[in-house]
Amino acid sequence: MPYIKLSDLNLYYEEVGIGEPVIFLHNAFSRGILAFSAQIPVLQNKYHCIMPDLRGHGRTKCDELKWTIPQLAEDIIEFINKLELKKVNLIGFSMGGGVAFYIATKCPKLINSLLTIGTASCVTDGIKSNANNFEYHIIKNEEDKNYINLLKHNHFDAHKGEWKSFAKTSVMN
Repeated sequence: MPYIKLSDLNLYYEEVGIGEPVIFLHNAFSRGILAFSAQIPVLQNKYHCIMPDLRGHGRTKCDELKWTIPQLAEDIIEFINKLELKKVNLIGFSMGGGVAFYIATKCPKLINSLLTIGTASCVTDGIKSNANNFEYHIIKNEEDKNYINLLKHNHFDAHKGEWKSFAKTSVMN
């Protein structure tokens, strides 16, 4: 599957189907194709389904290991423009919904429709304060070793194997 060169990263994406473009924006700790694997077979007969791995996730490689929701949105705006898409339908899941809201606010003329699933309105101070203890909570239970291995497997390229930094950045944003 293809990569596309953006300003400061190589964004990995997968695409299937024909018709109007739908960009699927995944949740934190996930990847485009994984987060929407159940929906794609149904929608690909009517829509051009595009599933990018956001900055710091999956196979999208970048030099800086920290990111913000506005930065992820700017990446997708550049991505849409590089693909020369006139108008897109956005589907955002959790964190991806926050990215979608930012895009729709900043560039409403790019958006044909917007759907979010399980999207929080903001990251609270309580969530941010708990992020400092996130690493401790994840590694203190032996059961969480499988989760850590999954993070490493799904996001090794994007975070150069630094799963702790990836997890903390995901919680903070």
